[in-house]
Amino acid sequence: MIKKDGVILTKFEILNMSDDEIKDLFDNITDDERVEFLNSLSEEEMLAVFEKLDTDQAAEALVVLDDEEISKLINDMSFDESVALINELEEEERDELLKEHQDISIKLNNLKQDFLMLHPKDVADKIDAMDEDEREQFFNLFNAEELAEFFACLDEEDAAKYLQELSDNKASDVLENMYTSDAVDIINELDEDDKDTYLELMDDDTKDEMEELSEYADDEVGSIMDTDFIEINADMDVKEAMKVLVSEAPDVATINTLFVVDNDKFVGTLDFRRLIITKSPCKIRDIMDEVDKYCLDTDNTEYAIKLINDYDIYALPVLKDEKIVGIVTIDSSLETLSDEQEEDYNQLAGLTGEHEEDETVISKVRRRMPWLAILIFLDLVVCLLISAFEGVINELTVLVLFQPVILGLSGNVGTQSLAVCVRSLANNEITNHKQRLKHILSELRNGLTLGLIISVLTFGVCFAFLKISGSGIVNGIDNTLRISLIVSSSILASITISSLFGCLMPIAFNSMHIDPAAASGPFITTINDVLAITTYFTLASILLAI
Repeated sequence: MIKKDGVILTKFEILNMSDDEIKDLFDNITDDERVEFLNSLSEEEMLAVFEKLDTDQAAEALVVLDDEEISKLINDMSFDESVALINELEEEERDELLKEHQDISIKLNNLKQDFLMLHPKDVADKIDAMDEDEREQFFNLFNAEELAEFFACLDEEDAAKYLQELSDNKASDVLENMYTSDAVDIINELDEDDKDTYLELMDDDTKDEMEELSEYADDEVGSIMDTDFIEINADMDVKEAMKVLVSEAPDVATINTLFVVDNDKFVGTLDFRRLIITKSPCKIRDIMDEVDKYCLDTDNTEYAIKLINDYDIYALPVLKDEKIVGIVTIDSSLETLSDEQEEDYNQLAGLTGEHEEDETVISKVRRRMPWLAILIFLDLVVCLLISAFEGVINELTVLVLFQPVILGLSGNVGTQSLAVCVRSLANNEITNHKQRLKHILSELRNGLTLGLIISVLTFGVCFAFLKISGSGIVNGIDNTLRISLIVSSSILASITISSLFGCLMPIAFNSMHIDPAAASGPFITTINDVLAITTYFTLASILLAI
C-alpha cells in the first residue's frame, strides 16, 4: 500500500493525480511499493501512469516489470516515447531489453541507418536543431566512432557544449576517434577541468599529441595541421610502401600524398598515382619528389595558405627540426581562410570578436563598444573643427547644406580603398617597398580620377540647385558660382585624400606588425570626416577671401 502524509492512497486516487503529483509520489516511494502498485494496474492504466512520469522515472519503473509487461507497455507506446524510455536505461539494461524485444531493436537500427545514410554535415545540422532531450536520445543511438564524424562537422563551440552532454568516457572516445586537429579545436573550447578530464581518459600517445597541438597559437601553422598522415621510408620498395598505405589509409587525413623520410629526416613526397603505377622492384627514393615546398610548425597560417594556393598543393608538409610533424590540407586551409576573412570583416565593421546569432545583448554590446567609445572622441574633434570655422559658416550658411555630401563621399571612398588594401595585404600581394609604393600610387590615381569625375558632376548639380532654389543669393549677392566651386573642389580634394589615406593606414599598421584589418571601417570613416571637414571649410575660407 502507498501512503501520503500518513494516509493510504487508493489506486483511483493515484490515477487521478496530476503529472507533477505522480512524479513527486514516485520519487518518494520504495521499489517494493512501486512494484506492488504497477502490478495492480491494467495495460491502459499502466500506460497512462508512464506517460505522466519523467523519462528517467519511467526507466527506473520499467526495470521492475517482467518481460511480458515490458513488451506490452512498449508496444502500446508511440515509437518516439519508447525510444526515449529505452535510451534512459543503463547500457546493460538497454542491451538486454533490446535482445528481448526485437521489434524495437529493428526500429532503432532502421532509424540509425537513416541518419548514417546522410552526409555528416546534414546530420550535424539536425543535431543543432534538437533540444537537449532529443540530443540525448539521438546520441544514445550511435557509438563513439559514428558520433565522431558528426562532431567534426559541428561548430567547435557547439561541439564542445554537446560533448558535455555525453558521459565522460563516451566523450573521450568521441574525441579519440576524430582527426587530432579537429579534436584539439573542440578541446580548446572547453574549460580546463573538462579538458583535463577528457585527456586523462585517453591513451598516453593521443593525450601527448593533443596537449602539444593545444600549445600552438591560433595564427601558427601547428594549430591547423593534421598529424594523421602516411610516412614511408625512402629505402622502401614500392610493394612494401603499398602495404603501409593499405594498412594506414583508414586512419589518415589523405592518401593522395605520401611523405618520405630518411633517418627520420623529411626528404620528399610521393604522389599516390605514381606509387600504384610503379612496378616492383623500385626504391621509393627513385620515384619521389624531393622536398621543395613546406612550412614550419611556427610559421604564420597565412604563409601556409599562400603556398597551398600558389602552388596547388593538396597537402603541405609541416616540419619541426627537419622532421615532418604534420600536414596542412587544402580543406584545413580553406576553413582557416574563411575564419580569417570573417574576422577581417568583423574588424572592418568595428567589431572585436566573432558574430554569433544566439549571443546575449550584453555580449554584443561588449564587442561593439570599444571602437564606438574611441570614435566618440574622434567625432568630438569633428565638432571642434566645425566650430573653428564658425565665421565662415555665419558668412555663408548655405555651405552647411552640402556638408553631408562631402562627408558621405569621402567616407565611402576611404572605406573602399581600405577594403582593397586589406584584401591585397591578406593575399600577400603587397610584401615589399616597391609593391607598397605601386599600390599607394595606384590608389592615389584612382582617387584623383574619381574625384575629378564626381566633382564635375557635383558642380553642375550644385549650381542648378542653388539657381533654382535661390539659396546662392546671400545679402543680395549671387554666390552661386563661388559656392559651387567650393563644393566641387572640396569633393575633389577630400576624395583624393580619403583614397590615399584609406590605403596608407592599413599599410602602416601592417609595417608595425599589427593586423591591418584593425584599421576598421568606422575608424577610417571618422578620420576621413576630420580630413573632409578641414578640407571643405579651409577651401571655403580661401575662396571666400578671393
